[in-house]
Amino acid sequence: MSQIDVHPFKGAYLIHKSTAPRARHDSFSAAEAEAGRLLAADPSATFIISREEARVQIRRSASGVPLTRKGSRHDR
Repeated sequence: MSQIDVHPFKGAYLIHKSTAPRARHDSFSAAEAEAGRLLAADPSATFIISREEARVQIRRSASGVPLTRKGSRHDR
């Protein structure tokens, strides 16, 4: 098998829709191994490994009315 080039860098935060299919891995090395497996099947592809920082959603009351957003940890 060919050597895989991995280029760690601090890039942009990526937004994913929660219903989009994607695999979750417990470590960077597990994600890297999966990317390598996928790359073997499609050598012309580029795979991005991103780390989840937060999930964003609207909280609704029992009546369906959106509730006030609480401050995030980034607002502090």
